[in-house]
Amino acid sequence: MFKSITKNSLFVYLPLLSLIFSCSSKPEKTDDEAKKDVVKSIAFPAELEKNLEKYPLISKEYNFNEKFFADSAKNNKVNVLSLEEVKLFADKLKKDEINEPNLYMLNDYFKIEKAKINHKYQAYVDKLDIGMTKESICYALNRIEFGDSVAVLVWKDEYSSYEACPFFAGTDFFATIITEGKVVETIQLAMTENAGDAPMGSTTIKTSKINSRGLVSSVYDCLVDEDGVEVEHITEKYNYQISKKGFTKVK
Repeated sequence: MFKSITKNSLFVYLPLLSLIFSCSSKPEKTDDEAKKDVVKSIAFPAELEKNLEKYPLISKEYNFNEKFFADSAKNNKVNVLSLEEVKLFADKLKKDEINEPNLYMLNDYFKIEKAKINHKYQAYVDKLDIGMTKESICYALNRIEFGDSVAVLVWKDEYSSYEACPFFAGTDFFATIITEGKVVETIQLAMTENAGDAPMGSTTIKTSKINSRGLVSSVYDCLVDEDGVEVEHITEKYNYQISKKGFTKVK
């Protein structure tokens, strides 16, 4: 084949051969160039990065309902959150009429946890009166990731009151958005609570679903009864959209 190449045809083949050899001998990428090809992972605050194993990854589409409530109780004692971790989340609790009331119970958590850390919990219990919070413990639950920029950490606060009327016991489930190494915002994702002050009683359940587009759809249901007879039944529905900026309430 090469014998048939004329002097004139060399002018055609030489640039082609030069191109072939130049392609095959491309220099290796620099470290900076190689880093650009690596898919970026979500950055978490340093305080949370070291404990991400507490938050196993789950599907983007997830139902936070009664089954989830039951399943979440099975792993208690394993993934207890520290006061510092809870403070990171609670400091960013959304300031609206739905979420801000949760500060009351979270503040009780901080009082109780500080008493335990300082070995003064028994003294705290000895001073309790009816209607006051006796126990409150926060646990890590799960993690949901949206692309390579937004993560949602799911956690809960289990609480109960002094053993006398009025009494209450329940669990608040929270969702916290993380992006660019920062805690952005926290909302109450779901809840379950029983309370009573004879002859009145109430059962409250709030469930939520997160879809693949980051839409949080919640249903709040509260039943109030007197000696077992329904007195009031409240149902509310609302939605939040997850984004880098936080939870935006939408229709």
